[in-house]
Amino acid sequence: YNWVTNQSTDYSNFFQHSASLIFKFGKKDVPPPPPPPIVISDRDGDGIPDDQDRCPDTPGLAQFQGCPDTDGDGIPDIDDRCPNEAGLAEFQGCPDTDGDGIPDVDDQCPTQYGPKENNGCPYTFEIVTEKLKNINFQFNSAKLTEESLPLVKDAADMLNDRSFEGQKFYVDGYTDRVGSAAVNLRISKQRAQAVLDELVKDGVAKDRLTARGFGKTNYLCTEADINTKRNDQGNIMYPDQAACDKANRRVVIISQETGKKPVIEKEVKVKK
Repeated sequence: YNWVTNQSTDYSNFFQHSASLIFKFGKKDVPPPPPPPIVISDRDGDGIPDDQDRCPDTPGLAQFQGCPDTDGDGIPDIDDRCPNEAGLAEFQGCPDTDGDGIPDVDDQCPTQYGPKENNGCPYTFEIVTEKLKNINFQFNSAKLTEESLPLVKDAADMLNDRSFEGQKFYVDGYTDRVGSAAVNLRISKQRAQAVLDELVKDGVAKDRLTARGFGKTNYLCTEADINTKRNDQGNIMYPDQAACDKANRRVVIISQETGKKPVIEKEVKVKK
């Protein structure tokens, strides 16, 4: 709008005013909305995200990747065979109370030192007897058969085990009823000595062993036992005289401390 205020011959003196409306067509530039907050899943609430937690449903420690260590032995429960008993890493967290190298969980005698071959239990006289009940000698001789030598080696290994640590033994020989008392006494001592010598060859200290012969004494089987005496399973032990004589021909190892308690008792098969 123009407004003339005066007029001269040369020009007009005026005010000028203007007003306008502006229209813009097209989409307005709007910044994108901020991203939604990141939600970190931690189901057990131990401060360790589930994707980094080995035990996402059980509260645990960061040093064990979110797993607990219930017994405090430094082995997380997830890797611990005995999570409620403090143990050793070499046994996957299980203790070895008797120190025999067999963890208690696998040890049938966890408070008694024993070899692995006997499931962690110490050797007993009955075990040794069972292993060495078929020692044989050559005909009319005190010489052990070749088949008997490995059995004596087993006996030596057992006697040298910690189960019998510090013990000394008598190696006692016995015969059957056949023959004179003098001959049987001599051969029983010779056979006991033969077993002793072989034990020494297999590593048993000689000063732990003493050979003795008793000949026709201390029978395991008498005539009254034939076809009558039974074992714990109810089976007849001596069905005939031959079986009875065989049982009496034996070499037995007993403790020198007790003088009576048998450590090894072996049936000695002898042909006469």
